[in-house]
Amino acid sequence: PAAAGGVGIAAVQISKALGAKVIAAAGSDSKIEIARKYGGADYGVNYSKPGWQKEVLQLTGGKGVDVIYDPVGLINGMFPLWSYVSVRQLRIHDTL
Repeated sequence: PAAAGGVGIAAVQISKALGAKVIAAAGSDSKIEIARKYGGADYGVNYSKPGWQKEVLQLTGGKGVDVIYDPVGLINGMFPLWSYVSVRQLRIHDTL
């Protein structure tokens, strides 16, 4: 779920406009920089590197995140205790 694509950048921008602290996930460091530069992400994690989940926990003081936006279902099940929101779930629940 690269935050550096068009939809990902829009999701980051909307989240920032709503006051969220955004941790952008992408498969390369260059894509993380795009999400930070054009989307305004506060932080970025490279999901192609082992241990990125621990990095998210460090960034959140061990709390984890409130919402995960994952348009393709790549990280479903990686965070069983965190709220997980996919585009599919939003459509099913008439939220989108």
